Amino acid sequence: MIYYRCKIIYEVVMNMSENMEKAYKATIRILNRLSDFEWHRTKDLTVEIHVSSKTFYTKFLKDFGLFVEKREDKENGKYPYPVYYKLRPMLSFSPLEQMLLLQSELEDVEREFLERKSISFAMKQIRALSDIHLIKALAFFKDHNIRDMKTAKRLFNLFVWKSYEKVTLKLAELSIKFMDELDFEKAVKEVCEVKEIGEEE
Repeated sequence: MIYYRCKIIYEVVMNMSENMEKAYKATIRILNRLSDFEWHRTKDLTVEIHVSSKTFYTKFLKDFGLFVEKREDKENGKYPYPVYYKLRPMLSFSPLEQMLLLQSELEDVEREFLERKSISFAMKQIRALSDIHLIKALAFFKDHNIRDMKTAKRLFNLFVWKSYEKVTLKLAELSIKFMDELDFEKAVKEVCEVKEIGEEE
């Protein structure tokens, strides 16, 4: 029964990880193409980089809509109007750099985990990365004078939550894969250990 449950969990985690990886690669292709800051017709863009219109509209624009400009060509006589997008130049943030940084973080977490086989160390590493992303997000809000909470929440999702979600899922995937080699009781004690106030390190 335990094996069966673990197998189901593993399949769910792997499926989530695979879907996220596909979405990540599609996003990288879109950002790479838009990184010239020129106008690109949506139809040509999706065909050129092999991304479905559904992925572009429901995934990419949902996450990165704040970073792109939209223009409809109403003067060429065609209907529906051709739609064009281009990337906005930002002062202190590059969506492409952020996605590539996330990939680098995933590789770091995986490498450290495989070397140490320590869940608690990986969790501390993930928390540290999340703290860094949170500080970067707050700095970005200040640089761009972002005070609207709706906009702030969408950017927080990109800066902090996406990274935390992806690296945590990677940890779950690795933990299930190497389950027999891990000491979960030790990990719980290490994570839950709280020092008394004033206690020497």
